Amino acid sequence: MHQKISGALFLRLGNFLRGETCQIYSAPFDLRFPKNSNEDDEIQDEVQPDSCVICDPDKLDDRGCIGASGLIVEILSPGNSKTELKHKFELYESNGVWEYWIIHAETQDLLIYILTRGKFIPGNVLFGKFKSIKKTDYL
Repeated sequence: MHQKISGALFLRLGNFLRGETCQIYSAPFDLRFPKNSNEDDEIQDEVQPDSCVICDPDKLDDRGCIGASGLIVEILSPGNSKTELKHKFELYESNGVWEYWIIHAETQDLLIYILTRGKFIPGNVLFGKFKSIKKTDYL
């Protein structure tokens, strides 16, 4: 289910962003958050979200992205721990990620958080959003 959701989301967002500066990337893709400089030895936090949308091509390098992206998507699965999710939530919030989506693979609910004045504010909750994925949904 995790891969089905990830693939459908990639296709939908990829088609939506076609021809735009913003582009979608999926795991394995490193998102690195520097503290003082962009040098690799200064990178303290590195994660691999399921998907992310990068709107600033200057942040891209051969290893992924340095700094915050426009959107990050995490798909929950049995292997995700609450600690991991809490850590990522705080990491993304403190580094200025604009929007953070959490998709629960079992129920296929989508929770959206939007960065407002430096804090994630809960946005929409879409219940069962990915349950009836059809080919026509992303073409």
